Amino acid sequence: MNTRRHVSLVLSSAGLAAFAIAGCGGSSSSGGADPASLAPATSPLFVEATVRPEGSLKTNIEDLSKKLAGISDPGTLIVDQIDSGIAQSGEKMSFEDDIEPWLGEKAGVFFQRYDGEDFSGVGAAFQSTDDNAASAFVDKLAQTSDSPVTQGSYEGVDYTTDSEDGTSVGVVDDFVVLTEDKQTFESVVDASKGDSLADEGKYTDAVSGAPADSLADAYVNIGALLDSAGGQVNQQVLDFYNSLGYDLSDSTALASVVAGSDQVEVDVSTNAGGGIDAAGLTDFIGSFPANSWAAFASPNVGDQAQKIVDSFDQNGIPGSIPPGQFKSALARQGIDVEKIASSIGDVGLFVEGTGPSDLGGALVIEAKNPQAATESLGKLTDLLRNSGATGFKQIPGGFSISDPQDLGQQPVEVVAKDDRIVVGYGDQATQQALSGGSGQTLDSSSAFDDAAKSLGGTDLAGFVDIAPVLKLAESMGAGSDADYQQAMPYLQKLDFAAVGAGSSGDLSTSKIVLKVGD
Repeated sequence: MNTRRHVSLVLSSAGLAAFAIAGCGGSSSSGGADPASLAPATSPLFVEATVRPEGSLKTNIEDLSKKLAGISDPGTLIVDQIDSGIAQSGEKMSFEDDIEPWLGEKAGVFFQRYDGEDFSGVGAAFQSTDDNAASAFVDKLAQTSDSPVTQGSYEGVDYTTDSEDGTSVGVVDDFVVLTEDKQTFESVVDASKGDSLADEGKYTDAVSGAPADSLADAYVNIGALLDSAGGQVNQQVLDFYNSLGYDLSDSTALASVVAGSDQVEVDVSTNAGGGIDAAGLTDFIGSFPANSWAAFASPNVGDQAQKIVDSFDQNGIPGSIPPGQFKSALARQGIDVEKIASSIGDVGLFVEGTGPSDLGGALVIEAKNPQAATESLGKLTDLLRNSGATGFKQIPGGFSISDPQDLGQQPVEVVAKDDRIVVGYGDQATQQALSGGSGQTLDSSSAFDDAAKSLGGTDLAGFVDIAPVLKLAESMGAGSDADYQQAMPYLQKLDFAAVGAGSSGDLSTSKIVLKVGD
């Protein structure tokens, strides 16, 4: 078995992370060692994970595993699977004898370069609680390799390199380090002496806001990735994001995974700009029908729409509209796109129904200027009527389009009333959306209330009730799919998904919570 396959073995062990070790005993304390202190400073992507959780994190993982999969001892189960894989490879090693004795609490994986398609300069560092045991593991890798290995030393640090694939392994400070080549290994040694990602201001700023109890954190230097990719990046895409207020050239992002006893949370923050004020979205979404199983909203969409319109007008649409003619082309059709955009406030969407016969939903637009919105809808109605659009029918406040072959059993209705414009699928959903909070609404639903509370201080921007989604999927034939059947026992344990959004200082923030039932 060659060294690369050994590396894959250890990386797989770390990838299984908390679940692999959660059920194992023994102390894993490794002091304050930080895997980022071995990552080269220029690494645009770095992932750090807790591979040997303790205390409340360990308890949460065990509780979550039991509720979601019925597994009370996930560590033992997955270690058995790892050992089974080792045995099948013919290698005379085991997790208990060769990895567990030295494996510490944290591990990190870094990626140094990106060409637009693939990463290179990849390596991983695993905290070691026993450098003697770690060195014995590295020696055993070399002794059992089925291809020749060479011994090397760099700045006083010994390592071995597989002559067939270049993979290098060694112990640096209190870490077992595995890299794809010896140049990358030597860059780790350099980083360990003071020029590391842990010393970079952008990295430290990004991770300073990470949840204290996160299971894993993924750091991305967006600007560095774009620079590394060079010509592979579509400049028109960058110009589009710039027009929306996103500065990708000098930005970073951080995603953190937090494991609770009955939920999984993902927090994302970025200083790329484009932050939103989501205050009030919870009330807006709460005004949707009570039987909605999915509901989302975004604030001040008109402001973003105006920026998009300006971008299209400035840059044009390749192959369709030359630069400087987007607005005028719409104006010739009687559509004042700037007036429309300026009249749009918050925008929401809900979906209801658990089968093809009762499936419905609507896009709900809050109008800052109801009169302008009504006038614009009237012009669009006239345009469609004069064009002889298939299935077109004028109705009070707007129009409907019916096409059973393409649109399904219900018509699409576009109607303006008071301060709302609604694009609804089915008349019932359209009327519910126009009612704006009368009748039974989502804010009276316990699941919706629980979803809002699960986000803590973050404003709710989206909600999905899982059970009706599964019913709809089965009514449409998913029950006969083998993959769906395999996933069903786990999907049935999920209660809801909640999405939150907001901003904190210069950071745009978002949060996703997946709640697991008993």
